[in-house]
Amino acid sequence: MNKNLLIAFAGALLIAILVAMLMSTLLGGTKKKQPRVAEVKRIEILVAAKPIAIGQYLSSENVKWKPWPEEAVFPGAVVRKGDQKANDAKEGRAARAFIVDEPIVDSAIIAGEGSFTAARLEPGMRAVAIKANTITTAGGLVRPGDRVDVILVVGYEMEANSADPYTESLMESIADRNLEEVAAQTILQNVRVLAVDQREAPPSSGDKASAVKKVKTVTLEVDTRGAEKLVTALKTGSLHLSLRSLGDTSLFDENRPSTTDARMINIDDEIIGQANKSIGGLRIYSGGVPTR
Repeated sequence: MNKNLLIAFAGALLIAILVAMLMSTLLGGTKKKQPRVAEVKRIEILVAAKPIAIGQYLSSENVKWKPWPEEAVFPGAVVRKGDQKANDAKEGRAARAFIVDEPIVDSAIIAGEGSFTAARLEPGMRAVAIKANTITTAGGLVRPGDRVDVILVVGYEMEANSADPYTESLMESIADRNLEEVAAQTILQNVRVLAVDQREAPPSSGDKASAVKKVKTVTLEVDTRGAEKLVTALKTGSLHLSLRSLGDTSLFDENRPSTTDARMINIDDEIIGQANKSIGGLRIYSGGVPTR
């Protein structure tokens, strides 16, 4: 065989090998490397197995264990220890409602058999119970957890006493134009209802007792001053609860003028206006000097 032909053949073979190696390198570099997924260490925490209402006791029927990333565990979570049963991990009653699979937290569970109402009170607050015969509860629609305003209604009779007949007459006239028999004033605002009768939680949708019924007792959460107002108001007149809409936290000036029966109807002003027109005006004198 010709020597030159052998050299050419060997060169072609070498080039082919080099091209193959180059193509293999290029094609291999286009493949995306699969990232390594770090293994997430998981533990188990206590969650609600079904909806839990306020005041309901934790039991094997309404709590369960659920896998949870260890690095995502938050303060207050109930973490499983060994082969611990769910109903043994936490005992007590729910201070608020839980939805399915919501983690159970220590701060939302009231342990022991003590007063549930006392445990639900905010720091510095008091619970005051009012009998239904002294209060009107918005048609029986008030439920635990609602927010209400407390209105005091009193029967009032003002007596004007003065050594000066004119002053006494003027006071009587002013009193008659502002108040006849009844006055009303909002004495407390945005008050939380703790309990209605012995119920400390809103009734469930399937509860037959959730129907509107005659209320016997309402327990309200107030501060010390509010408790004093309620006790005094019970001796003064009748109380009415005005139900607030959800999320309404607005407040108004409690020192504004009271609502009275005379102020609600402008008949007195109409009569005086008509009298002024018919007699050419009404003028009041004091010491020989016209006052109006």
